[in-house]
Amino acid sequence: MPKLIKLNCPNCNAVLEVDSDRNQLFCSYCGQKILLVDDEVKVVNVNIRKTVNVNKTVKNVNVDEAGVKKAEAEIRRVSFEEKKYASELRRKNTKIVFMIFLVIAGVLLTTSGFSGLWNDKNANEIAMSLGMFITLLPFLAWMIEVKRSR
Repeated sequence: MPKLIKLNCPNCNAVLEVDSDRNQLFCSYCGQKILLVDDEVKVVNVNIRKTVNVNKTVKNVNVDEAGVKKAEAEIRRVSFEEKKYASELRRKNTKIVFMIFLVIAGVLLTTSGFSGLWNDKNANEIAMSLGMFITLLPFLAWMIEVKRSR
């Protein structure tokens, strides 16, 4: 039965456990390819020309190009999804801040109308009506968005 050996990733210094009978592994944290040669850790850097640099010695290696392309496509997809999610989150946060601003402005305008801040009776009534309308706008927008999402 193979024994587990602990080693540090030479790229990110994460602690890794690997069976002693394995001769290569990928770091589960940063993806660095690591070769184990005679109980010695060798770092592998793969470039586009299918050449692997192992501690400054160059060796040709068969690289699964389909696997590499698939991994690159998955990385692009995940990156796109992250950017899309971040954009949606910013848009929602902006909406929330704007709605809070409208509610506060509406409450202030309504209060000023009720308190008779304006010298004219008509101006007070207009301030109250406009304030109530502005206060209700965010709730109406929220109700419309909830209805659309169903």
